[in-house]
Amino acid sequence: MQQEEYFIRIMQCIDEVHPDSQNDIATTYSVERFLEDAVIEISHLVPKHYLTNRVNFSSSEIENLGDGTGRVKTPTGFIRLTKFKMKGWHKEANDNITPSHKFYYKKTNRISGGGIAKPVVVLDGDYLYYYSLPLDSPHTLETAEAIVSTGAKETFSELIADCVIWLTTHKILTVSGEIDAANQAKEQFAYKLTIL
Repeated sequence: MQQEEYFIRIMQCIDEVHPDSQNDIATTYSVERFLEDAVIEISHLVPKHYLTNRVNFSSSEIENLGDGTGRVKTPTGFIRLTKFKMKGWHKEANDNITPSHKFYYKKTNRISGGGIAKPVVVLDGDYLYYYSLPLDSPHTLETAEAIVSTGAKETFSELIADCVIWLTTHKILTVSGEIDAANQAKEQFAYKLTIL
């Protein structure tokens, strides 16, 4: 779906939930900005297999921290990790945790750090940290793939596009102070999301 199509459908949604509006809400606020925010939010919410905006960053430079740990810079526009595997790991990590995760404190401990059977990757700032390589192992990235932001240029299925449109509508109406209409748009968004 092209950006102009998103704009048209957002205007239609605003008219649907707020038909008696006297002012042009959608031209008062930056629809493009709200649309990009909605795309990123949806990319965090929907199951990964619905998203096609993936990038392989297996050839990224690895920084060996010298104690069986290391870090890799995330690709531009990083949203979610889909695959990450170091050579020597028994399986790949399909998600990352953050420093606020309840198990993060265990990762820096050599005993409880996860090991090669259950590796863990931590997103901290613009880097993915890994903690599970034996001290004498080479630091070689076998596979790394992430979902990245492409803004409103991302092609979604019709159902996900509907979620993006209703979430954008909700954001615009909330900022414009049209709370009842914003709540109706949020209900539509939640309904579309449950269909996934």
